[in-house]
Parts: sequence; structure tokens; C-alpha cells
Amino acid sequence: MPSPRFTPENAREFALKSCARRKILRAERIAAEAQQIAARELAAEKARQIELDELNAALPKNSYLRERVLCVRQHIQRVSGMIDVENDAQRLERLAAALSKLEEIERNLCGRPLPGSRRPPPERRKTVEPRVINMDSVEPIFEPVPESPKSEVS
Repeated sequence: MPSPRFTPENAREFALKSCARRKILRAERIAAEAQQIAARELAAEKARQIELDELNAALPKNSYLRERVLCVRQHIQRVSGMIDVENDAQRLERLAAALSKLEEIERNLCGRPLPGSRRPPPERRKTVEPRVINMDSVEPIFEPVPESPKSEVS
């Protein structure tokens, strides 16, 4: 009679190997997720720095508008972070509404139009340059009228 494939001894051994492999895969998955999060944060920081550089170029340093834009962007970051960790549906809805309002305020402060709301300027007609005609070289179109003979009246 052939020996059974799984015995209590080899089942224990396979269970230990399986448990160890799952631990390794879990650690690798956690490391990969941490690396993805770090990459996303780095990309977000670069995007924020680019936005800040554009803002600095567009607005004076001590401008009220610049301070408001920076303040609204900080609030947007804070609310976005709160959305990431929230699980309650009602609070998520409220945070999403708050985020939407903040993004609308930021769009208005930065002067960005809504998609499709800015019409392209009408095509300008090409202006025709006036022609300069040298009158010295112009010849008459009609033949000159012959002079009638003068009649002497006395």
C-alpha cells in the first residue's frame, strides 16, 4: 500500500514553511507600499514646490492675495489628509464638500477659468496695408480731350 502524501509530520513542516513564506511576502508588500507612498509624497512635494515657484513669480512676496492662496492651499492639504484616514461615510461626504469649496476658492484666487468657459478670441481680420502709388509714374487712363480751336470774337 502506498504511503499517504501528507502525514502529520510533513503537514507541520509545510505549515511552517507556508507561514514563513507568508511573513516574507507580507514584509515585501509593506515595503513596496511604503516605497509607493514615499514616491507619491515626493511627487506631491515637487508639484507643491512648482506651484509655489509659479505663485512667487506671479505675485509679489508680501501680497495679500499670495498669503490667501497659500493659506487656502494649506487647508486643502489638511482636508485631503483627513479624507485619507476617515472611514465614516457622513464625515467623508462633509470633508469632500469642504475640499470642493476650498478648491473652488483656490481656483478663483489664482484666476483659472472653469473648463470651457473661456472663449477663444475672435479671429482678427488681416489689415490690408495701404498701397503707396508714385504719382510721377502714373499715366492717365483716358486720352486727354483735344482742345477746341479758339474762335476769335471781336
